[in-house]
Amino acid sequence: MFIRAAARSAGLARTVVVRLKKEFPVPPRAVSTRKAPSPRKPKAIAAAPTVTPDDISRRAYEIYESHRGAEGSPLDDWLRAERELSDSVSA
Repeated sequence: MFIRAAARSAGLARTVVVRLKKEFPVPPRAVSTRKAPSPRKPKAIAAAPTVTPDDISRRAYEIYESHRGAEGSPLDDWLRAERELSDSVSA
């Protein structure tokens, strides 16, 4: 950069640039002869079994029927069903 600025001021810009290109040639970019890798297919991941609200609802109703509605509340039955099902899936 300094050389170009000095050369321009002396009117020798073109001469200096040509001379620098000859003394310090830029190597050509390497061209790869290898084939590009084929895109990898993602491995199939087994879907983990999930607990759906319908499953929880069925189990909560079974719990309700087992104590014939005498004790507990619908919320307690729902939470118990949710806990039981999530424990069975994670085990």
